[in-house]
Amino acid sequence: MVIIDGKQAYVEKHEEVRSRTRQQSMDNVLQERRLHWSGQVIRMDHQHIPQQALHCELPGFNRGQCQPRTNWRSMINNDLQQISHI
Repeated sequence: MVIIDGKQAYVEKHEEVRSRTRQQSMDNVLQERRLHWSGQVIRMDHQHIPQQALHCELPGFNRGQCQPRTNWRSMINNDLQQISHI
């Protein structure tokens, strides 16, 4: 981010701006929202569609060669592992 102070311009790193403004990084915000959503879904009854979608396995489904291997369950597991190491 470029901040102009009179005639002098200087650059601040994003981390410095976030610490000065007390904002969380976007990764932390997304991780918090994913975990909140997963907690809501886990507490749902098994008849609700989000609960069924979280635990469904599609037989015979193959990803393309260049497709990422992540899904919501693996992302939530990674988030939980990161939190447990903190």
